[in-house]
Amino acid sequence: MNSRQLTHASVLASLNPVSSAIAVALGSTVATATPAMAAEEIIVTATRRETSLQDVPYNIAAISGDQLENLRITDLNDLARQVPGLTLTDQGSRNSDLLTVRGLNTSSLDAPEIFLGNSGSDTVATYIGDIPLYLDMRLVDIERVEVLIGPQGTLYGSGTLGGAVRYIPKRPDLDEMTLDLHGSMYDMSHSGDYGYTGDAIFNVPIITDRLAFRGMLGKDKVPGFIDSNFIVGRNQAGLIDPDINGPDADSLQQIKDTNDAETVFAKAALLWQINDDVDATLSYFYQKVDSGGRSADSNVALGTGEYVYSRRFLEPKERENHLTSLEINWELGFATLTSATGYSIYEDSGSRDQTDLLLDIGYYYEDFPTFSAFTSDSSREETITQEIRLVSNHDGPVNWIVGGFYSDFELDGISEEFTPNYPGSPEFQLNVLDFSNRTLAEIQATTGDLEYRNFIDQSLEQLAIFGELHFRAGWWQMTAGARWLEYEDDTKTSTQFPFFDAEQPPFPVAPPIKEDDVIFKLNTSVDIVPAGFVWYATISEGYRNGRSNGLSLCVPSQIQAVCATADEQLVEADTTVNYETGIKGSWFDDSLIVNANIYFIDWDKIRVSTITATGLQPIDTNGSKAESQGLEVYSSWQINDAWAVEGTYAHNEVELTQIAPDLISGRFGDVDGLPGDRLPGTPENTGAFNVHYTQQAFGDLTLDARYGFSTISDVLTKVGGKNGGETLGGFTVHNASVSISDDQWTATLFAENLTDKYAATGVRRDRDFIGLDGGLGNVQLRSYYQNIIQPRTIGVDFRYSFDW
Repeated sequence: MNSRQLTHASVLASLNPVSSAIAVALGSTVATATPAMAAEEIIVTATRRETSLQDVPYNIAAISGDQLENLRITDLNDLARQVPGLTLTDQGSRNSDLLTVRGLNTSSLDAPEIFLGNSGSDTVATYIGDIPLYLDMRLVDIERVEVLIGPQGTLYGSGTLGGAVRYIPKRPDLDEMTLDLHGSMYDMSHSGDYGYTGDAIFNVPIITDRLAFRGMLGKDKVPGFIDSNFIVGRNQAGLIDPDINGPDADSLQQIKDTNDAETVFAKAALLWQINDDVDATLSYFYQKVDSGGRSADSNVALGTGEYVYSRRFLEPKERENHLTSLEINWELGFATLTSATGYSIYEDSGSRDQTDLLLDIGYYYEDFPTFSAFTSDSSREETITQEIRLVSNHDGPVNWIVGGFYSDFELDGISEEFTPNYPGSPEFQLNVLDFSNRTLAEIQATTGDLEYRNFIDQSLEQLAIFGELHFRAGWWQMTAGARWLEYEDDTKTSTQFPFFDAEQPPFPVAPPIKEDDVIFKLNTSVDIVPAGFVWYATISEGYRNGRSNGLSLCVPSQIQAVCATADEQLVEADTTVNYETGIKGSWFDDSLIVNANIYFIDWDKIRVSTITATGLQPIDTNGSKAESQGLEVYSSWQINDAWAVEGTYAHNEVELTQIAPDLISGRFGDVDGLPGDRLPGTPENTGAFNVHYTQQAFGDLTLDARYGFSTISDVLTKVGGKNGGETLGGFTVHNASVSISDDQWTATLFAENLTDKYAATGVRRDRDFIGLDGGLGNVQLRSYYQNIIQPRTIGVDFRYSFDW
């Protein structure tokens, strides 16, 4: 089955995962600061209080700013490789990557792209400071990143199904003036260009101890490594199926390194210490990503060779984020009052090759011998959030947190399809004009090549009240929390066929969805002091909002091009119950650390991507039930002052526990998901090993050498591997670096993907789309492709810090 419309489901769910869970793919570091990565203790605020990371009695990972620099972690893709249980589907720089946790995903990796908004799914929430906002943020000038695995709805205003990622930016320093400069240059195999990164961070105290400004400005240029050798071009149609290895190839454009990307990022923050009890921070963050195309090749489908993509049109994408926030803290003595206000704008624009999708729909396009098609997509999102919370400062055994949260989200989007030269062809006049009420001249005058439009308008309003009560008695503690939530989603989509109707139809009469609920959390822990570890157990509930699919109800007495049955109009909230127990231990003055946990997740009313019976409109609906269970282990050992090692292992099993009718889509129809079917997108086994050596050298200089490898097992592209699904093989990637530093500067030589491993992380469509389609005059379809990991990258990096 095929569809192409722009919908609420496709916007908020972003792309259905296109890449396998490279997730932990290139490495894993879990649940603690490690001696191998940081000499200092990490203090986190994930509990809304400053606490040593190893003392937090549940599953949390934290990576300090120094660790981010040492491990060259620059974005969500790099971050997810360090946290077992957190899965990121790496789609290259063109698209927002989809985050999931512990296998909570039913979407097939092969699903066709419709439209992309600013979403990483709502399985995992991301925060910038205290502001909930999905953003694949450049990790520059960051104090630390905190990752909480498991639902966090009783501590944070924005609830999630599985976890939360918090970026904690560095605050302005009221006392010191500083300037930090950073630059790197590198060569990437299979690329014809060099990549580079440069950024500057400066801090200026304006009024000592009272007012300070901190700013950051940077640019990152990633060279492409995918060649597009079969480009038709937008101003002329090409052969419907050129022989890409024969004489027809001479008429096509060959463009190298089309998946290059340029990112510009900036931050400005003004801190005002109003008095000894009150401070306010006004911040602005900006990021713009301009991507040339996909990190994908067509070797399996068309024999193009590795790192060659066969689409007919270039597929650029531009994404721009703005975030303005105001955070105020007021020490009241008995408690701290915090207000966090955020206003964000997101805009994107891009295009895609749409030829194969339209050919496969079978609307007479195949009769035009030089048919080709491309899209133009754009959207704009605005979000206002407000969170207020009160955190007690008691020294006694009882502490508490209470807060309120409000969010208002607005989205407008449009997707258009163009078919160059098709309206003027004899085939168009034969197949279209007979069904249109307008002449060819009228159509060409009003629409040109524009043959399809889809609009979306969405409003989502959320309100929540949350809190936790904490009690400690000596070696034992217990925490109970709850969150009441209410939301209303009002989404409408509208479809226009300009060849038949020049006027945009009104938005349909689609019902909003309004729901409220209460979720709970219970955590307890025991300090086993003689044995040197803490045992903990947690039961927590996760919640993902339902939504409207934005479609009118089908009326049997009317002819409707696109509509929904009563069961297709709304999707209810899906929920999780997470059961987890584990230990966090440290011995020999914290030189040996072992953290381990096991978990079981019961997932109800799982969200399923499907299409309507009328109009083949992509929508979401509720499916059946699933379970996820597994274990995560982390260990580090500071052998001596020079040597440290660490290792991680994670095992996850996630499968359906109830029949899910028509869950697994395919080219020739849908099939049921059955109990025991493994869910797609997550490897069952991941592991990593890292070794770090540091030594004084060349006088007062410090030598640091690091080597690590990480591995993942195979990944399914569809539930149970059924209905055209396949198994993507696991792989191992090696990284290494050597650096020399003193108190002010650091110079590093690094190598990523040292062995130049070639591996597929995901697919688009499935292998049923490979080969000739006899119904289209033996057209060679090109809609199947594979996402490919970044090849070997070798470069140098330099940092210098000025202090006044």
